[in-house]
Amino acid sequence: MARFATEAFSPAVLAVVVPIAVGARVADPPLLGVGWGALAALFVGVLPYLAIRLLLRAGRITGDHHVPERRERALPIALALVSIVVGLVLLAVLGAPAAVTTFGLVTVAVVVAVGVVNLAWKLSGHAAVVATCAVVVLIAYGTWSLLVSVPVLLWTGWSRVRLGAHTPAQVVAGAATGAVLASVVWSLLG
Repeated sequence: MARFATEAFSPAVLAVVVPIAVGARVADPPLLGVGWGALAALFVGVLPYLAIRLLLRAGRITGDHHVPERRERALPIALALVSIVVGLVLLAVLGAPAAVTTFGLVTVAVVVAVGVVNLAWKLSGHAAVVATCAVVVLIAYGTWSLLVSVPVLLWTGWSRVRLGAHTPAQVVAGAATGAVLASVVWSLLG
């Protein structure tokens, strides 16, 4: 169960699913929003994940696609930021819905924060991203979304501790970072 939660609710998966869900919610027709969300997902989730796979294959990082070694996280985080920023520029130029672009800006804030903290301490990126997505989905879909997102956050946090990837403090700090930054950035820009 722990491995399933870690994989099913990994940053790469949520970075694909959530922008599509947000796009579908805010665009008319919803299918157009799915397209905008898919474009965002390409730059926020798919390309950063592929970069990690290439870095693993090249031996630049060790372990697995979750980049368990804190000292090896800087390069994948930097590449993710480049991808996300390129995607944001493209979304802005093409006229994407504001909520889809705001999701990308929230993601930049969270990735930067996780990257900075990870220079000294292994903050849980999983917890940060799940909490970020919980806030974004709450804003887009309302309070009923908490019936899904809170258990997902708790399950994912538990899984990271159970698998020995993080301490409880690293998970709580990651979740707090994601939730606070998502709330603040969205309230300023959304």
